[in-house]
Amino acid sequence: MRSASQLLKPEAAYFAAIDGLRCALSFFDMKNASDVARIAELLFVGLNAAVEFTSAMNADELKTGREPAGKS
Repeated sequence: MRSASQLLKPEAAYFAAIDGLRCALSFFDMKNASDVARIAELLFVGLNAAVEFTSAMNADELKTGREPAGKS
């Protein structure tokens, strides 16, 4: 987990049990979608982990993303 945290530099990290499994929820800025393979592989090999990625936005990013849609 320490290696993953040093690599991801998460803005926030939480640890919980979800569906009876140990889980880590890390919130970090992924600059490039190709980073998924590198990050997932680190967790697969290092922790034998199941990995799920979900996109999220802050309020400013949501506003920027919605601007073009509102102009059509």
